[in-house]
Amino acid sequence: MNIRFFHGLLGRPTLTWSAHHARRMLGHYDAAHNTIVVSRVFDRPDTPRCAIEYLLYHEMLHLKHPVRVKAGRRCVHSREFQAEERLFPELEAAKSYLKRL
Repeated sequence: MNIRFFHGLLGRPTLTWSAHHARRMLGHYDAAHNTIVVSRVFDRPDTPRCAIEYLLYHEMLHLKHPVRVKAGRRCVHSREFQAEERLFPELEAAKSYLKRL
């Protein structure tokens, strides 16, 4: 994913499964521990590849576009983040699957 989407320029975070089958928080990037945590809801053979790749892509964007504080507010998904997120090739298929979880 790093090479495919980010030319290998991102650091290599640790990847791990969440403790629970969370459906609300499907994944998150923990900057303090440089870790991407993925919900166990994806740990099934019928999970579409595009869904897990989109989730990882989204979390990897957090490495590239760290949280910014603007006027005392945290900006987690900046305009740049959102614009780059829309470049994911199978965005609609992935989001469609995620909505059904």
